[in-house]
Amino acid sequence: MLDQRIREVLKPLGVDITVNGTLPPSVETLVNRGNVDFVVTTSPLPGKIKVPVIKGVALLSGFGEDECLAEILKVATEVLAKK
Repeated sequence: MLDQRIREVLKPLGVDITVNGTLPPSVETLVNRGNVDFVVTTSPLPGKIKVPVIKGVALLSGFGEDECLAEILKVATEVLAKK
């Protein structure tokens, strides 16, 4: 569900994306391995995450969903501009 919404909002950018669902304790390790441009989370994340982190609870609750999706699009656009 969450990954579908993220794919929908990023589709206009015309890029291939990979969405990985993982438990919060694993996020730092995945980010440190590379190939992670940003994180959308519905839980607090332990450790130091070295990429932008977007709170995605709104995608589950529906409250503030438009703002959350706009932030995801903004961050993705900024990441693409740096590549």
